[in-house]
Parts: sequence; C-alpha cells; structure tokens
Amino acid sequence: MSFNKLLQQSLVWRGFYFFTVLLLNIVISRTLKADGSGGLYFSTIIFNFILLIVSFNLESGFTYFASSNKIPFNSLALVGTIWTAAVSIIFIPITYFSLLNTSILHGITAFQLTYNASTFIIGVMLTSYFTVLFYSKKDFFIPNMWLGCSNLLLFVLFWIGAVNHWENQHLVNLFFIFYPIQGVGLIALFFYINKQEGHIKLPSGTDFMLLIRYSAITLISNLAFNALYRIDYLYVNKFCNLSDLGNYIQAAKLGQMLLIIPQILASAIYPQIASGESQEYVKESIITLFRLFLQLFSLLFILLFLVGKYLFPYIFGSTFSSMYMPMLIIIPGLFSLSGLALLSAFFSGKGKAKINMEGALIGLVLTLVCDWFLVPLYGINAAAAISTLSYFSNFGYSLWHFNRLYPFKTKDLFAFSKNDWKWVVGILTNKSS
Repeated sequence: MSFNKLLQQSLVWRGFYFFTVLLLNIVISRTLKADGSGGLYFSTIIFNFILLIVSFNLESGFTYFASSNKIPFNSLALVGTIWTAAVSIIFIPITYFSLLNTSILHGITAFQLTYNASTFIIGVMLTSYFTVLFYSKKDFFIPNMWLGCSNLLLFVLFWIGAVNHWENQHLVNLFFIFYPIQGVGLIALFFYINKQEGHIKLPSGTDFMLLIRYSAITLISNLAFNALYRIDYLYVNKFCNLSDLGNYIQAAKLGQMLLIIPQILASAIYPQIASGESQEYVKESIITLFRLFLQLFSLLFILLFLVGKYLFPYIFGSTFSSMYMPMLIIIPGLFSLSGLALLSAFFSGKGKAKINMEGALIGLVLTLVCDWFLVPLYGINAAAAISTLSYFSNFGYSLWHFNRLYPFKTKDLFAFSKNDWKWVVGILTNKSS
C-alpha cells in the first residue's frame, strides 16, 4: 500500500473512532458535571501512568519489529496476550491488599478502586497491543470500526442512564468495564483474521530480548513524555478546587481531540519509516504537514477567541465556564505537540528513540520547576501557559535534530502554498500522484 493510501485509510477510520470518543466525552461531561467528570478523568490519568510501566511499552516494540518483519505478527500477539495475563494475575491482588490499609481511598472502597484500576489498565493494555499490530499490517478499518462501534454503544447507555437518572457510580462502573470488553474483542478479531499465518508460537529467546531492549528504551522516553504531558494535572489537583480541575482537564481533553489528525498521521508514518519504504517522500510530507498544522491552529485560535467563551458552556454545560482562557493559552502548545507527534514517529521508526527521550526530559524539567512556583499563584491559566512553553521546547529540540538529518530552511515552514492543500485533497480522494 502506498504512503498516500496509508494516510487516507488512517484518516478515515481513526477519524471515525476519535469522533466517537468526542461524543462519549460530551455525554460523560454533561452527565457527571465538571467535578464528577474531573475526578473520573483524573483517576484515568493516574491509571495511565501505571499502565505505561506495567505494559513495558511493548506496543512500541511490536510496531517496530512487526513493521520491519523481524518478528512474526502472531508471535508478538502471543507475547502481548501472555504479558497481559501475567500482569493481571500479579497486579489485581497486590492492588487490592495494598489499598486495604491506606488513607488514600477518601470514601471509595478498596474493591471499587481495584476494579476501576484493573479494568482500565488491562483493557487499555490489550487494546494498545493489538491495535498497533493491526496498524503494522496496514489495517486501520477493523480495529477502529470495533472500537468506534463499542464507544457508540457506551454513548447510548450513558444517554439512557442520564435520562433515567441512574446513579453516577453505576455509570462509572459501566465506563470502566468497556475497556476490557474492547481489548478482548480485538484479541478475538486479530487471531481469527490471522489464523491463516499458521502455528502460533513464541519468538526465539534472541528475538524476545531484542523486543525487550527496544521497548525499554522507548519506555523511558514515554515515561518522560507522559510526565511532561500530564504532570500539570497533579499541580492543578493540589493547588486548585475540583471545579477548576474539571475545567482544566476538559480543556486538556479537548486539546487531545485537536491532536487526533497528527496522531493519525503519526500512526501511518511510524510503520512506513520502520519498513524502510518511501523514506524521502515521508520526510517531505512531514515538512508539508508542519505548514498545514500552523495554518489550521492559527485559524482555530481566532475562532475560539471569538466564540469559545459561549461555546464551551453550551456544549459541556454551565459548570465548564472556566475552560475558555486555558484553552486559548494551550493552542500554541497543541501546535507544537502536533509537529512533535510526527517527529516522534519519525525518530522511533529510525530507531532513534533517544532523541524523543531527551526532548521530553527538557520539557519535563521546565514544567516541574515553573508549575511549582506559578500554579499556586495564577491557577489553571499558569498551568496552561507553562505546558505550552514546555511543549514548544520539546518540539524545538526534536525539530533541530530532524533538520540535522534532513536539512531545510526555516522559511520552508512558512512557505504556504495551495499545492499543500491540493496534496491533502488528493490523499482524501485517492487522486494524489
């Protein structure tokens, strides 16, 4: 499949999935309000950090070794299944018994918190492992159709629950149980579709150690980036009230929605670079995408400046009136993250994950120092401004390394042209040459 065709498929089917995520986010926010949804999403942020550690970031290794055909797909799928089962056996009892005598529960039982954490972590782990295996086979339809349709079902159930005044705890339980349902469904689909590949067996000891070594390197990088991307939530949680936390997290989640297209494109770039195909064309495409992102985020800033103050409370409810200013402040940072998504995929595919780690550490240090002094004084607006500064620093570091590998002039990033948009239309209509 050509790179343009790969981009098209990724945009269409991942776009469908992320649209269902947006719908689900809206119904959850309107049902649980700012304080309820803020608490829910804050817990998933903590779970995500635990997930990154216990999953060992194997999905990054899966993508690299599957795309480069160094380890068979079914062998990697078996590793992912066994690893998840082992984590489940160890993680669930340890979590439950360690929570029984702690003071962090604040009204929630040890069983409930263990249920929330284990369903989320196990479900997302399986989903991540098998989604990247589908993507490495250049199949964007099956995983995103399954995940999108299950999100739509959960959206309908939340809507019914809101209309019939179900207890919030029942809705939260429903929210978490859908994660393992999605993950197990992907396992079944993957092994069924790939049954013609023959006997399923574990990779050799040598291949397994190569997988572990590569995943360990990218794990350090992703730990640093996830801390950079989410550490501000901890400061807001510590120094601001629950309503501000809910507004800030909602602005951040909306920002994540704006990163959908860059993430979609990155999911196509990574396996293409790792496979060694169309290298020069991919590099040229990254520069073109930088220009397009700059135009889109500039236009978005203007639109939100004009209507955001009224739009956010209308969509999410009156309790989200404080997310306007943080959203405006974070938009330049989101542009940086958009470019960074492409560069991180490029360097990972090149086997240069160390660059991603170094850039994330630079941004993380900035965030840790500045948030500690400024968030207590200026609240969520300061948190947004510091995040933008940190994202830009990370992006600038990665762009400098990209320029060393693939020299370009700074003015190339601002050389706007109609041909860039014709290229995009060509990809979407499958008519680009």
